[in-house]
Amino acid sequence: MAEKLGISQEAYSRLETGKTKLDLQRMNNIASILEIDPIILLSFDEGVVFNNCVQSGTNVNNYNGFNEEKQAAMVARLNKLEELIYKLAMRQ
Repeated sequence: MAEKLGISQEAYSRLETGKTKLDLQRMNNIASILEIDPIILLSFDEGVVFNNCVQSGTNVNNYNGFNEEKQAAMVARLNKLEELIYKLAMRQ
């Protein structure tokens, strides 16, 4: 992600941790890279989605307060993010 934004990994880490404020242009760039609407970035609440790993090693996603349509949209978004992470990892 840092590479796609044209910034260092350290600078991106500061964005993720909130040490550097995210401006509107950078947020739009991130949304564009993820191929999502910027409003999704603004409205994402990690408290709504919980990822649990059961003893078998299988990830289980629990959704708190999502209807089926929102669940499907969130799963699709998570799948896109996983694909992007995989693609970025393969480039290294």
